[in-house]
Amino acid sequence: MVKSATSGLDGLVERLKQAVKDAGGNAAVSELSGVPLRSLTNYLGSKNEPPISALSKIAVACRVSLDWLATGDQAKFGGIEPEVARDGNADWVLVPIRDVAAAAGAGMVNHSAEVVDRLPFSRALLRRYGVNPDRAEFIRAAGDSMEPTIRSGELVLVDRSKRELRADAIYAIDLGEDVRIKRIRRNFDGSLTLISDNKALYPEEHLSSADAERLTIRGRAFLTEKVL
Repeated sequence: MVKSATSGLDGLVERLKQAVKDAGGNAAVSELSGVPLRSLTNYLGSKNEPPISALSKIAVACRVSLDWLATGDQAKFGGIEPEVARDGNADWVLVPIRDVAAAAGAGMVNHSAEVVDRLPFSRALLRRYGVNPDRAEFIRAAGDSMEPTIRSGELVLVDRSKRELRADAIYAIDLGEDVRIKRIRRNFDGSLTLISDNKALYPEEHLSSADAERLTIRGRAFLTEKVL
């Protein structure tokens, strides 16, 4: 997973306080962004680090650059309203959140890949993390097999253009009708090994070469809500 380029939580909180104050205060930003007031107050008080989904919405509401808010190393202004992004602003992309629950465990059947929401991101920020802006999507993790890296219920950003296997990477995969999030090791005989990060509870799962043919790599996971 890609780690943050931020200068630390203190720097993020200071930028967040400045942006919220300039945008009219906690209540105004909460209403504009849809982020609950209690959650926003906790972020400003350093009680909780804002997840990527909330930080994106706050940046839009405050009309500041998500890049600046997250890292402090880009121009402050350049925020954009979702309506502007929908009008085809070339610098921004609305990343779809799909109605897909990817089991970080034994597998979860999904009968729908409907887009239920979209989050605005600058193309430059996604490219900085190695994500193709035009092939990115969010899906939701379910289960504890990938803890502590990915926790149940978190949104996971997946780049569907990246399907080559890497030993240090995590992938969203389709196995029949099941959708999972796993690390994958390719073996010399053509078989695959699915690896969970929560090794104490979830042993490695071996797929024969025949079973491996049923596996489709949906894409490589780059970010979760708690990592930016």
